[in-house]
Amino acid sequence: IHVSSVLNEKDKKFNPRSLTPITRRNYLLNVRDRSNFCLLFMRRALANPNTRDLIRLDKSKFDVIISEVTFCGEAYVALAHKYRAPLVNFMPLGYQAATFLLLGDVVHPSLVPDQRFGFTDRMSWLQYLCNVFATVRDLIEEKNYYLPRVQDIMESEFIYPGSDTRPPLQTLLTNISLTLLEYDPAKFGISFPVTPNIQFVGGLHLRPARPLPPYLQKFVNGPGKNGFVYVALGSLLQFSHFDRSVTDAFVQALSRLSYAVIWKVDVKVDVPDSILTGQWFPQEDLLGHPNCKLFITHGGIHSAMEAVYYAVPVVTMPGFSDQFQNTKLMEERGMGIRVLSDDMTGNNLYNAIQEVLNNIKYKNTLLRMSSHLHSLPYSTIDRAVHWVEYVAHNQGTLGLTPRAANYSLTRLLSLDIYLMLIGICVGLIVLTLLLIWCIRRCCCVKKKTSGSNPSCGRNGI
Repeated sequence: IHVSSVLNEKDKKFNPRSLTPITRRNYLLNVRDRSNFCLLFMRRALANPNTRDLIRLDKSKFDVIISEVTFCGEAYVALAHKYRAPLVNFMPLGYQAATFLLLGDVVHPSLVPDQRFGFTDRMSWLQYLCNVFATVRDLIEEKNYYLPRVQDIMESEFIYPGSDTRPPLQTLLTNISLTLLEYDPAKFGISFPVTPNIQFVGGLHLRPARPLPPYLQKFVNGPGKNGFVYVALGSLLQFSHFDRSVTDAFVQALSRLSYAVIWKVDVKVDVPDSILTGQWFPQEDLLGHPNCKLFITHGGIHSAMEAVYYAVPVVTMPGFSDQFQNTKLMEERGMGIRVLSDDMTGNNLYNAIQEVLNNIKYKNTLLRMSSHLHSLPYSTIDRAVHWVEYVAHNQGTLGLTPRAANYSLTRLLSLDIYLMLIGICVGLIVLTLLLIWCIRRCCCVKKKTSGSNPSCGRNGI
């Protein structure tokens, strides 16, 4: 079913940089914006006539359903009830506290930073405090604002024979059989513990490079070419989303290089013949080419894993979302240098490029990381296929989903136990103080009756 209608002309001009790090905007608004964004696109997708016909009229049978349920699609979990089939949730992001809590995992604000802050796992105490606040705020938002509205959407849109017996949204979500998480710390990212019903499958798209098209092969191997630099900001972020001064800085810096440059850019630029521009290039095949010396990237998770896979050093310029965390992590691990768009000048960019190109430590770091990646004892595709087949064959994953998925946050974090212990301690302290007060009062009363009580006050203390 083609649901491109969820994007109107205004949405197609949407600038993702409006979703800047929450350190630069009001955090409460940022959380609510994300909720409303997901609710809007869920309603639009479900309003599509073909989607409605599928939900209300289709009588197909499926062994398993795969859906991005926890990525602005929680209402789609009702498909598992409609088709009486187990559901595999495909999650294209890394750690999300509120989502992981639904899946029965434990929240880890002390270990894993919120992606929207741009922190890495080396948090200062103040960053840790902000992260705890963000986690609590997300949990409150999800339970009290977002999920109740998703429940309303599910009840109004998912009408089919038997829908009157459907359990509540929360129950359906906690009964998801398996989550395939498109994230893998072994390839790139921050390590965190997960429960058995969550499996890392990050890097599904990684593959050996294929031969370049003839025109690209001719360009990168031309006379006097000692390698090339590849510049791309991913599929969503574009140079048109930045101030023109950023693009001009790129023109100035790239024009000074002694290397050929292949630049994915969506705006008109005046560049020398050593720079090839276009709106699309085969990124993996370029990064896997032996003459690729540097990758200038926005730092999306896929691009980060590709840089590791093909062992190409990076200069990064993040634009939104998890890119600020990814690029900070890439810089910390010695993969390259980050230049923020707010600090972007031709000289700053040129100096960063020259440092990464001429300092062998960056290439050596990537070679070491790439060796680790290629030595992993599993194939990501085989792992994903295995788990989907496992769910389909067994009609679920008996015993993999923790009972914690059905616990309240109070029970899950043992808050009731902590409150009880605090209450006992406070009670003992109060009881001790009362006992001391009573003893002193009794002593003072006795001294007063015997006439030797100059130190006892009117109240006996």
